[in-house]
Amino acid sequence: MVFSVPFPSLTLTCAALAGFLVLFVMLKWGMKSAALCYLTASILALVLIPRKETALEFLLFFGVYPMLKLRVERHPSKAVCWACKLLFCNAMLAVGYGLCLLLGIPMEEMKQQMLLALLMLNAVFVLYDCCFTRVMRTVMRRYYKLFLKE
Repeated sequence: MVFSVPFPSLTLTCAALAGFLVLFVMLKWGMKSAALCYLTASILALVLIPRKETALEFLLFFGVYPMLKLRVERHPSKAVCWACKLLFCNAMLAVGYGLCLLLGIPMEEMKQQMLLALLMLNAVFVLYDCCFTRVMRTVMRRYYKLFLKE
């Protein structure tokens, strides 16, 4: 997430890549270790990184999503899985919007196009989820021996 400091256009990318590291910890050592990794990385990012939006993106969404995704996808119904994932995405968007209002970040331009922005963010989330699944499967297939429990 530190790379978002010299490259401000990479805030989402850096937070998303840090989320993949939580995934790798979860695949290798389990859910408790992944949760500890997520909490530690979130606290350190909030304290040490000057670009707080990257830390907040990781804290609210990209850090916790790999753990949620693997839990939710155990459900046999794909419709229920997608409903839970989209509910989480929209809940985190609402929390982010609330934080913007709480911190006094001006949102006047967004109010006129809120529905369009929400639809686009949901479409991007679906794309992110599909890409995340493909990367996860590729890593598991190619580096299967790394993730065997010891």
